[in-house]
Amino acid sequence: MEETKTYWNGNGKHQELYDAQWQELVLINGNAGTVQGEVLRAASRLYHRWFNDGDRIEEHGQITDSSAENAWGFLHLAHTLLPEGEGRQALKAIAEIAADAAAADSVAEYEEELERLADAAVLYAATRPLVPTDEDMIDSKWEDHCIDVCDLQPEEDEEEEDEYYEEDEL
Repeated sequence: MEETKTYWNGNGKHQELYDAQWQELVLINGNAGTVQGEVLRAASRLYHRWFNDGDRIEEHGQITDSSAENAWGFLHLAHTLLPEGEGRQALKAIAEIAADAAAADSVAEYEEELERLADAAVLYAATRPLVPTDEDMIDSKWEDHCIDVCDLQPEEDEEEEDEYYEEDEL
């Protein structure tokens, strides 16, 4: 039986290109120095969080990991950070795929959207002139945007803490 072609299995649709772009654009630790590297890094973070840990970004769901929300939020808003004509439309298409993933009704649909997201991120990274990132782009609290847009709820432990502090203030 033929193994499913996924980046997780090391044989994704654009695997060789993915590997080359990752090597060139993504640092071992920390943020990438370009928008293209950050897009690849963020898409890979969502992909890894699902296939490695089972953490999923869902509309009206529960926050599972701040790094995943941060990645989703970045992908959702990155196109607004670029001037017109510098890959903005390609980033907007990536944002739509990320939103489709969040709205997926089934595991199979979610995994399909993650594959589309990885494909789009690889092609974006490989075909666009490199755009340097700046501190505002890197330091933004993208997970706050994800929480607002996805209507995600904090994990139960965090909700209890908030209630506790509210009670103390009264």
